[in-house]
Amino acid sequence: KLGAMFRRRGDTDRAIQAFRQALHINDRLYPVYMELAELLVAKGEPDEADRLYRRVLRTAPDEELVAQAGRLSMQRNMVKGTLADLENDLLPLCLGNPSKKVYRRLLIEVYGHLAFPLVQKVRFGEGAEAEAARVQLVKLGARGIKPLLDALSEEQRSQVTTAIDVLTYVGNRSAAPALIAFALGSTEQPLRVKAMIATGVLRDPALLPRYEELVAPKDQEAAVPGDPVTVAAAWSVARMVDRKATPLLFRMLSSGAPEVRVFGALGLGLLREKKAAPALEDLARAPDGASLARAAAALALGELEATTAAPTVLSLASGPDPIVRIAALAALARLRHASVQPQALRALFSEHEAERRAAASILVALQPTTAPRPRELLPVPLGVVEVRSVLDSMLPGGFSPAERARTLVALEAELARTAAAAAASPEQAIRVADALLARPTAGFAPFTDGLEALPAAERAAAEKSALAIRKAVIPAFAALIHHPSVALKVRAIRVLEGSSEDAASTALMEALQDSDESVVRAALAALASSPGVRALSPVSRLLTTSPSWSLRAASAEVLGILARREGAEVAFQALSRAATSDAFSVVREASLRALAAAKAPGLASILEKAQQDPEPSIRELAARLRGAP
Repeated sequence: KLGAMFRRRGDTDRAIQAFRQALHINDRLYPVYMELAELLVAKGEPDEADRLYRRVLRTAPDEELVAQAGRLSMQRNMVKGTLADLENDLLPLCLGNPSKKVYRRLLIEVYGHLAFPLVQKVRFGEGAEAEAARVQLVKLGARGIKPLLDALSEEQRSQVTTAIDVLTYVGNRSAAPALIAFALGSTEQPLRVKAMIATGVLRDPALLPRYEELVAPKDQEAAVPGDPVTVAAAWSVARMVDRKATPLLFRMLSSGAPEVRVFGALGLGLLREKKAAPALEDLARAPDGASLARAAAALALGELEATTAAPTVLSLASGPDPIVRIAALAALARLRHASVQPQALRALFSEHEAERRAAASILVALQPTTAPRPRELLPVPLGVVEVRSVLDSMLPGGFSPAERARTLVALEAELARTAAAAAASPEQAIRVADALLARPTAGFAPFTDGLEALPAAERAAAEKSALAIRKAVIPAFAALIHHPSVALKVRAIRVLEGSSEDAASTALMEALQDSDESVVRAALAALASSPGVRALSPVSRLLTTSPSWSLRAASAEVLGILARREGAEVAFQALSRAATSDAFSVVREASLRALAAAKAPGLASILEKAQQDPEPSIRELAARLRGAP
């Protein structure tokens, strides 16, 4: 009571002294431990406060007080990075007091905090760092397996979720029976899916009979397409990569659920099961087969390096379904088939973004200078198993900007021919333009993505190749200037911008006569950025005759730039007339600025006349320009 009184008065030191005396007299005053610890934290002595929390944790009979002390201690140790010390206290308490759930709940929270950074390193780290994190997770799972498994029967969802998340990465096969029983139980579906994925990470052949109940039931009509738990079980069988799973994988090929067929095919491919090639070909050719299953079959044939199946894969690569085409293209790359590069080049300008991205990656992977990419087979998903994401993970990818740039240089001639042929089609021309315009300077996406990070010599070589590709498509884009699509015409103008080719110059000047204002505006901007184009006369005519005041103003600005480069009298005459007699002040102002920037002859008399303009802003501008040195 004396300590509480001093605390109310704000006398912290005397309150601490009184609380300590009280605990010396009676060391079971657990609420006093908590008050004293709070004062010590405020005073900047967190270590002593933590010792008091640990005392409450170990000896207090009140579970609510134990939980409070445990969480406060957890916060302190998270800041210090010493959560493992708290685990050392909690683990024996948990094992020695199985009836007190509070110890297990606190321990599971600690495991969640300990495992999270390690899981991130395993998922996204590389090399020694990822391996060290994996070793630490295994050790954590070895010592904490019992409380983690006991937590699966908790009524608190957060406890179950944390336990499954940790068990997914600790790699302890003794957890397999409990996890599979949980996954096949009657709890809510998202947790069952997480548990099933956790079993798949273990790669335990002893679970095959339990998986079979879902992925290959005796009554195939009972199979439910798209059931997330069944899909996770099929993923687990494929991820096992164990010969003991071969019979079940063959049975999965005839499942009524397309997702199960997908993982049956992938599993056989990852096992390099050569005897599966005929069955995989049948699945790939099935006219009524699901696209994802046929794509998986194509990828599996590539994994098997089944050269005898090349005609089947080749026919899939030119089929109507983009998912199947992408998979077949990747399979042809694995087979090193002669047609894979031409096929990938054509796919660069497909209407499907995923196909374009895959084609570019395959071209990079085919280069002898590209290092082989180690890959994790069927990586652990964050949530449910998404079949499309799994198939995407089987495709080549993860290449560096340097590897992409080297591919651009190596394939410059082939890419130029392909881009020129594609640009002849208005639909594909848009995609060619988007690739060329991906960078403010020379670019050809995705091969020039991240180019800024490369050394100057490599960047210059890639930019040179990108400019060569742009030059190859100039005739095709010049012909598109009269296409009905405004979006296509604007893109064509941007591609032609800066080119010294006669076809580009002619097309840009023809675009000045377009009926759409946005096209004309784009052409004006392109002419201003194209030093080799002689466009004084058409731009002067536009300034003089256009009914649109905004286009006249834009023409005046561009004409000033052209006049500075070429210095032609026709430009100065058009600007002088506009500066003094145009009906719109915006046009007059733009013309005055252009004349001043071009240092036009007779500028002084034009400015003197402009000082009599009825618009105040024009008079102010003229006065300012006259006063300029």
